[in-house]
Amino acid sequence: MRQKNVTIRQLAEILQVTPTTVSLALRGKGKISEARRAEIRKLAAKLNYTPSSVAQALRGSATHTIGVIINFFDNPFFCAVFAGIEAEMKRRSYSFWVAQSGDDPAQEQQQARQLIARGVDGIIVLPCGQDMRYLENFRRRGKPSVLIGNQDRGGLFAAVVADNLRGGEIAARNLCMQRMRLHIAGPENQSMSRLRCQGFMNMLRESQPDSDPAEHIHRINRMGHAEGYTAMVAIMQKYTPPLSIFAVNDETGLGVLKFCRRMGLSVPGEVEIIGFGDIAFLDMINMRLSTVRIPAEQMGREAARMLLRSIENGDEHGSLTMLETSFVPGETTLKTSA
Repeated sequence: MRQKNVTIRQLAEILQVTPTTVSLALRGKGKISEARRAEIRKLAAKLNYTPSSVAQALRGSATHTIGVIINFFDNPFFCAVFAGIEAEMKRRSYSFWVAQSGDDPAQEQQQARQLIARGVDGIIVLPCGQDMRYLENFRRRGKPSVLIGNQDRGGLFAAVVADNLRGGEIAARNLCMQRMRLHIAGPENQSMSRLRCQGFMNMLRESQPDSDPAEHIHRINRMGHAEGYTAMVAIMQKYTPPLSIFAVNDETGLGVLKFCRRMGLSVPGEVEIIGFGDIAFLDMINMRLSTVRIPAEQMGREAARMLLRSIENGDEHGSLTMLETSFVPGETTLKTSA
């Protein structure tokens, strides 16, 4: 049976003092004798008293907790991001709550409000889009935020992102130039997707100056396995192999790979594939996906550090940390070395 946390009122009853006296003693405040203060703290430690973060929030006190909002709990990229956040939070004696938005801006805002109501000192957000003005209300209340993955429109909020533009160029450069090169692109309202697409087209135009984006870009609304598979159904109705595919992220790339296997298409002989992210379990599948690496754990650490600096030392308004991307060759491209 789970044991309930002891309350300040219960401590007060045992010691035959008022709850206010206990509260002041534990916070190092009030005109209380050192002997009485030591007695109260000793009993609190003995009974494993833990302050309520909600109560601390109502008093306007720091709770040493932060909130993290991502799109989906099953997003494998965030295993490594969480590892980085957790390592930094543990080092600084902070804890964190996690919520998911489902890639729904309204749900993202609702989750942020609930986390703030729980008393978190700040939040890390993977934004669904670029309109992050709702965070300004929290900032005015002393609750800073840091974005990961995507930037807001105008760069008003602190963010930790990958060099997505260069990553898109890297992907295009490592696909076979003698084939039709195609990009399965993510939503235009997300900076990561837009910049990866821009980088891809920049590199494509170096060798094909008259390239029409409409001929090389297939856009999807959500970045995942199913969407990658469905995108390939449409692509194969329009183009004939051999093809070179740059998928906006690894999950989408794995959907492309699944389609090729099911349709009996040789990879990389008939279709070569590059993903983006370098998610953790790529080494465990039968054919290692070639990809563009994002240092995900470093992203988590940097976001946590940036948020804690903002909480403890003041706002880092609009500051940006951009992490380097690099090609990780696998078995799904003709090029097998970096």
